[in-house]
Amino acid sequence: NRNADGRKPSEDEPGTSSPDDEHYLEQWHLREMLAPAAWSTTRGNQDVTIAIIDDAVDVNHEDLSGNLVDQSRWRDTYDEDDDPTPENDLAAHGTAVAGIAAAVGNNEKGVAGVCPDCSILPVRTALDYDGTAADKAEGIVWAVQHGADVLNLSWKETDTPADYIRHSILQVIKAEKGMALWSLLLQVMMEKNQLDHLLDTQG
Repeated sequence: NRNADGRKPSEDEPGTSSPDDEHYLEQWHLREMLAPAAWSTTRGNQDVTIAIIDDAVDVNHEDLSGNLVDQSRWRDTYDEDDDPTPENDLAAHGTAVAGIAAAVGNNEKGVAGVCPDCSILPVRTALDYDGTAADKAEGIVWAVQHGADVLNLSWKETDTPADYIRHSILQVIKAEKGMALWSLLLQVMMEKNQLDHLLDTQG
């Protein structure tokens, strides 16, 4: 038996180490990180929100739509609207990252996310890879203000100023939410010791 969104009832999940997702056996990284063992304890829950701040997220994807937060919390800082969907086939990175983080598990489709019962907050900040530091900083602030518990920032920047990013990180810290900065790859003309110093001085 399955719930309306296609996933198995939660009471069946704690004892399930191997989900039935179509491509699960190809997901070697889950076994490397011992995710199946962790799932015996928890698969996350819908109250944990992971913000995917990236080039776009396909909100109609069959393996993601069941875990998306309410549409009122979606954001596109690149076009300044509430539609984070890709404008072309090249903007697929954020969708892939969202699947790695929290694709719906045990639905016989696609893949299983590391946290398959967590919620996804999609925030689009770029067209393909053409996003500014200001767009990304705005995305960070939006995510924090709209309930994100985890920020996924899978970026690599080499030619944009760090000031906007630095300021947005400060706002995250000052929010005092115990925010997790997951996959924080901030190479935005900011040396590691500068980021460490920033974090240290703020608490």
